[in-house]
Amino acid sequence: MVVELAILLGVVAIGAASVTIYWTKILHWAQQSLLPWVDQNLPELSADVRQALVTIDSVVTPVRAMVKAAWQRVRQRLLQQIAEFEQLSNDRWLVRITSWLRVTLEALDPAPVVKRIQTEQVIAYDELPPEVREQLLRKGQTTHRIDVRQARDVELGLVLAT
Repeated sequence: MVVELAILLGVVAIGAASVTIYWTKILHWAQQSLLPWVDQNLPELSADVRQALVTIDSVVTPVRAMVKAAWQRVRQRLLQQIAEFEQLSNDRWLVRITSWLRVTLEALDPAPVVKRIQTEQVIAYDELPPEVREQLLRKGQTTHRIDVRQARDVELGLVLAT
């Protein structure tokens, strides 16, 4: 039950993170491009556009904080998660996800119990993550490996990209 809950929380955190992950980039673009353009070309809408950004920000920022907090809780149990992609045919790919989960969170436990879970699924090309499709198109790479935990940490700004 604990393992399933940890996986479910991870999936929820990742999904919610995808929605809020680019908010700071959107705001930067709005400040650099959208707002000056609106000010110059549609000055009568300038206050409304700014108010819309304030309203959206008042929703997205707390959600983003909740996503980060949820991911931090998932990370306590999710020690590592690797997604491996392998092309089977033109439109079929094997996705193998291997997760290493800490079964207990006992602080005094000198050797925590770790459970390894591996799942496999065949998916279509259009279901691949963008970075996998990009490597296929740019380099003809028919296999790809993603450190999911590290990627989520970078997306949420918990660590710097290397």
